[in-house]
Amino acid sequence: MELHHLELEVPDTLLSGKAVLLGSTVEHSRYGSCGQRQRDAGTNVMVQVGEGSNNNSSVADKARLLSVSSPHASAWLSVVPSPGLGLSLDPNEHQMAIKWWLGLNTSPGSPPCALCPEHPLDPLGHHAVTCKRGGDAISRHNKLRDVVLQTCHRACISAKAEAASNWLCGKPAAFDLTVVSPLNPTFISEAGRTAGSAAVAAELRKHSANDAKCSELGWTCIPLVAESYGAWGSEAVQAFSRLASYLATRTNSPKSKTSRDATPGLVPPNVNRGLRFNLR
Repeated sequence: MELHHLELEVPDTLLSGKAVLLGSTVEHSRYGSCGQRQRDAGTNVMVQVGEGSNNNSSVADKARLLSVSSPHASAWLSVVPSPGLGLSLDPNEHQMAIKWWLGLNTSPGSPPCALCPEHPLDPLGHHAVTCKRGGDAISRHNKLRDVVLQTCHRACISAKAEAASNWLCGKPAAFDLTVVSPLNPTFISEAGRTAGSAAVAAELRKHSANDAKCSELGWTCIPLVAESYGAWGSEAVQAFSRLASYLATRTNSPKSKTSRDATPGLVPPNVNRGLRFNLR
């Protein structure tokens, strides 16, 4: 694989307190890596948490920090790059993804969005992540749906797209998949205080909208909610855990392995209008 130079200047507000380096607590240092592969560079990405991490942070940055430090959010950093599977980023995309992940300014000068000029691109990339134009949101949804569908088939669960599937004790379940941003004005206040609150709010909305109809049909509504930084909601985690158990039985594999296979991972979205969601 071709090697590329990657340098990022991390602001001083990120250099105090502690950092989590893919699960290990380390002291902060300035981030810079030269000649590293996509996966190797990912192992140097630092997520600020712990004592002193929120003292000088905005509400948006607090929401980002809580989301990126949640379980499963960093799965994309450990993916082996594979262009053939659509699991690779070019150097510019990778650098932009790292900047977005660390909360660095992704849109200096706040230029207008190329697809909806009435909306400026914000420094944390919220609009680029949530823009409804250009097809990114639909593509992301469909890719996640297809991966869940394929995993169900591997576990011998009779599942169909846009239809209920046999689930617990033969009772049909309707999976309703969505991705939400913790930086959405509706969620940001609570997301800045509690990790996963954006996903919880979206789950409640899905139940409010779908439970009555699903009950009439004899279905169970199961929202599969992911936050844009990669963390999954509690109901999705429970569903993927059950799916991993079915898959372990079917393939005679340890659940520790099938749990990784059954939980989709999100690569960061197109904060530079050129990046796409992919799956590990």
